[in-house]
Amino acid sequence: MPTRLMKQEPGEWGWNDLVAEGESTWDGVRNHQAAANIRRMKKGDKAFFYHSVDEKQIVGIMKVTREAYPDPTAEPDSTWVVVDVKPVSPSNARSRSRRSGRTAASTILPSCASPASRSCP
Repeated sequence: MPTRLMKQEPGEWGWNDLVAEGESTWDGVRNHQAAANIRRMKKGDKAFFYHSVDEKQIVGIMKVTREAYPDPTAEPDSTWVVVDVKPVSPSNARSRSRRSGRTAASTILPSCASPASRSCP
């Protein structure tokens, strides 16, 4: 089961964009809690791809193909990080999005293994 939920505004870049690219860098995260979650992700970890804003649904599952490394879109000497991901399976993906840059729209949250769980990794 995926251990993270990675949120993205589908009007900026969505599931269909990831599928078309085959593999991509999850960049532009400028939230300290989300960056900490990225640093904890390991190669092979799975994550839900969540479309925020008007869709508000999980549209697929991704797999981390490269662990955290410095974000090439960030200012030099910053602490922002990225991971590389690839699509694993869709969940009724219907994205109408086009990539125009992810900026602060990306968020990464831990997900719980079961609805009854009170603590997340």
